[in-house]
Amino acid sequence: MVKTLILAINAKYIHSALAPWYLKAAVRAYNKAPDGSGEGGHGSSDSDGSGGCGSSDSGGFGGLAGSFCVSTAGPASAIPEPEILETNINRPYEEILDGIVSVGPDILAVSCYIWNISLVGRLLDGVSRRLPDCVVILGGPEVSYNAAERLESLPMADYVVCGEGEGPFVRLLADLCREGGAPPAAYAGPEGGGAHEATVRQRESRRLHSCLAAIPGLAWRLEGKVVLNPVTDAPTPPAPPTMPPEPTAPPTPPSAPTEPPDPYLPEYMAGLAGRIAYLETSRGCPFSCGFCLSGRSETIRFFDMERAKRDLVKLANTGSKTVKLVDRTFNCHPGRAGEIIRFLLESRASGAVPPSVCFHFEVAADLFDRATVDLLRGAPAGLFQLEIGLQSFQARTLEAVGRSTDFDRFRENFLLLREMNNIHLHLDLIAGLPGEDEATFRDSFDQAFGLAPHMLQLGFLKLLHGSRLREQSEGYGIVYDTRPPYRVRRTSSIGEEGLATLALCEDALSRLYNSGRFPTTLGYLLALENLSLGSRPKDTGDASPCAFFTAVGSFIGSSAGMPLESYISEVMRFGESRLGADHETLRDSLVIDWLQTNHVGVLPLCLQRKDPLSAKVERALERGYKNAPAAPALGTRRPYGFGLLYSGRSRVALADYRQARPHLGNYPLRIVEAEELLQASR
Repeated sequence: MVKTLILAINAKYIHSALAPWYLKAAVRAYNKAPDGSGEGGHGSSDSDGSGGCGSSDSGGFGGLAGSFCVSTAGPASAIPEPEILETNINRPYEEILDGIVSVGPDILAVSCYIWNISLVGRLLDGVSRRLPDCVVILGGPEVSYNAAERLESLPMADYVVCGEGEGPFVRLLADLCREGGAPPAAYAGPEGGGAHEATVRQRESRRLHSCLAAIPGLAWRLEGKVVLNPVTDAPTPPAPPTMPPEPTAPPTPPSAPTEPPDPYLPEYMAGLAGRIAYLETSRGCPFSCGFCLSGRSETIRFFDMERAKRDLVKLANTGSKTVKLVDRTFNCHPGRAGEIIRFLLESRASGAVPPSVCFHFEVAADLFDRATVDLLRGAPAGLFQLEIGLQSFQARTLEAVGRSTDFDRFRENFLLLREMNNIHLHLDLIAGLPGEDEATFRDSFDQAFGLAPHMLQLGFLKLLHGSRLREQSEGYGIVYDTRPPYRVRRTSSIGEEGLATLALCEDALSRLYNSGRFPTTLGYLLALENLSLGSRPKDTGDASPCAFFTAVGSFIGSSAGMPLESYISEVMRFGESRLGADHETLRDSLVIDWLQTNHVGVLPLCLQRKDPLSAKVERALERGYKNAPAAPALGTRRPYGFGLLYSGRSRVALADYRQARPHLGNYPLRIVEAEELLQASR
């Protein structure tokens, strides 16, 4: 029996992979079909891999010597279900390779993305040495648009499936198992045996060749050359010049319907183990952004609404804290988006959705209608999280990448959502887009920061294989890294030095703002520059949010790998030496932030003070909390944290760790007079 292994290598442990489960579900659907003709659907697609769903992998038969075949009683037979090995790029190389070898697959299918393709190359080299007869199939967005190049650079890979993969994957496995002949590479002629045996081998290879040529989107080798089948409309199989005519190839699973198979098999649900769960209720995107792959499809396909509702509730009850919809623009159909939001609100109210679960949507703020905004207004805090892809506030830049945004409606809707304070808002910007220089990007940054999103992500343009901007890069003077993730190095509008400066800005933005760990401290430091959270600079001088974060980043440098306590010390040094911050006020701000975002309850050494009052406050709090119920999540840790404040009167910052606020990422905190606290405990 043929053993197939699908390998999924995620970017982080917290991520889960959906693509391999679509493939396994497609095989299962094919096997359940009464005539074995299959029901497998299309595969999933992903623009850059931030999340987890992605173009599906497919199987192949390439260079396996000999044959393997499932005996059949009819024109088609059951395909042995593939096993799935899911890991992440942070695991040791040898551990992953040993995991593959321990399964001992005849066929290895691998999902390829920008974050794992380098590791995939190393693993394939190891597989070729330890499992020399293993057939290797690649799929996913990182190989779908450069399949010939990948087959040339990775000679150990036998096949690439381009684009959506469930249907082609099932067809390929069915053909290989049914034919069981030598791979197309064996066309050179008989290797021993008589004339009759040679003729049989040629016929088997010819039949398999016909099957391969009919599989949409398959890239494979024929006589040392790469053959690229069209992604749609299977071609007429070309015949090798020396081969005699052959009978019609055996039946293969038909093209899949629009609706993909259900990937949520029991094994998938059991394996989530609290990681992020992914769901798609549509494929395609109404936009055609030049930096993205999702908009390459001409249409957007919406899946059955009732199935989407069932899956949402099912995933919400797996123990995962986040269910992320990977629909590229969730609210492109306002009525459909409103129906799903209303359903989730009702499910939360009825108890069908646990209160600890958050649903994450990727949306366009200017596409919200007032009815949907009103629905969101009534959502419980923490139920929804919105990731909003703005990319730029420069109309000419968006026009260059093929995107349009109604900025007035964008601002109006965003501010309405922000005022609700019940939804985590994540706003995206991209540096290095065509026509955007340092000054115009600074303007985009300042406008975006002025909206006060909970997270402002500053990303850098990546020239993905298959993206329009990669194809047009020379026209915009774009120079980019040739290795993944293909990050922009310079453009005709901004040089390497400018992008390096923005990288330091991004580092400070990530640590000081996006982490959510420094709201009080950041507010104080910004005020020293006549800035504030959620407002644009009042003039066109040097002071601006972008300039502020750039100054912090330039002072501290890259903070990658820097412990939080060390970063706090650097922030104190920056505030005092560059902004003239008052030592006690800055220290108190950092104490408040630490207590509100860390439930350890103990201050770091750089913020501690030796003060007899601290012991008195500690005893008073112990008496006050003696009979208070502890939060189960805290275990044996105390349910509070405190720190003495020294700017002004003697006060105590007191954090309550019994009730977390997930949508804000912190805990309730109040400031009380030290003497009042001591008197209340007597």
